[in-house]
Amino acid sequence: MMINISNLTNDEVDFYNYTLKNVDLLIYSSLNEVSRDYGCGISFIYRFFEKIQVSGLKEYIHRLSFQLGMQATTDQDLQEERTTKDKKIGDSNLKTIEGIGYKLLADYNINNNLNYAMMKEQLSKLEYLCETISDVKNIYRFGLGHSELAIKELFGMLEKFGIDVCQHFKDENIDQFIHNMKPNSVFIVYSFRGMHPYTLKLIKKVHQKKNLHSFLLTANSKTKFAKYFQEIIYINNNVRNLDYLNKPVLISPFNSLVFFNDFIKNIYYLINQKALSEKNEFKQEIEGWRNL
Repeated sequence: MMINISNLTNDEVDFYNYTLKNVDLLIYSSLNEVSRDYGCGISFIYRFFEKIQVSGLKEYIHRLSFQLGMQATTDQDLQEERTTKDKKIGDSNLKTIEGIGYKLLADYNINNNLNYAMMKEQLSKLEYLCETISDVKNIYRFGLGHSELAIKELFGMLEKFGIDVCQHFKDENIDQFIHNMKPNSVFIVYSFRGMHPYTLKLIKKVHQKKNLHSFLLTANSKTKFAKYFQEIIYINNNVRNLDYLNKPVLISPFNSLVFFNDFIKNIYYLINQKALSEKNEFKQEIEGWRNL
């Protein structure tokens, strides 16, 4: 959604123009830091957000970045970025493919910056998750759709670290899964939308079991799942805006999920670097990818 500045005062338009030129500052700063740098009170920024109908700094950054990305990708229909040779070779299909590729790249860059800002803000939770995983013997995991693929991707690597992981699948018996859960273990759920009724059914039942460390990863800040977990980690909803000037670009939520995964892998590695350096299976896995 484009930001509507038609009803803003001159001071508010000036602040809007300031933010357009300082998106990086917004991404890596708190609201207090932004207000100090610009020279205004926080109440002024809250009124500004209210007028343009955004809930806070995170949503404003996303919409602002999206708007800047749109402007960049539609500038003279990318003609200025193509060489003379490209123009001679290019036909309508190449132009369309090039345009989509450019738009996807711009979107990935924007969303990865937003994801980084969110991970930085929640760093203590990420460290706690990695420390807990390091301390327990058993991990139980669940996800559906893209979330299932992503949670497999994370623990596929962590299993190389020697972690014992059990995956629950939708067609399996919930009660048996819960019965087999050992005390003082980790239960982690990936749910990008935080809405699926089967996931809610599962987590309600697991919640009744004591002595579990529970973590939820989701892009839905209003999910009803949150009250059933000890820790909730939020990732950027990178598919919130799917349309560029009525030309759809299909974006997978897997991008945000894997960005989080790589953050966790590296934090876990930093915490356990000495022990992991002695694991041959882990070293062989890494070298196998490098040597392709």
